[in-house]
Amino acid sequence: MTTIYVQFSDATKTVIVSLFGNPQDPEHYPYQGTVEDSDPRYAVFWNALPENVKSWWPTPTIVN
Repeated sequence: MTTIYVQFSDATKTVIVSLFGNPQDPEHYPYQGTVEDSDPRYAVFWNALPENVKSWWPTPTIVN
């Protein structure tokens, strides 16, 4: 499994809106957290990425 640094849309942590290579300043990027590549929320976000960007990030182990 791969851990991925993400930013969620709000405190409920149900929707991922950004990915990061490392933790960011929470003052500028609120609602940060980490997910595994097997997390369904990550699969939803990854599947919505443009095809030419998907290769930059781990392929989800669960594909929605």
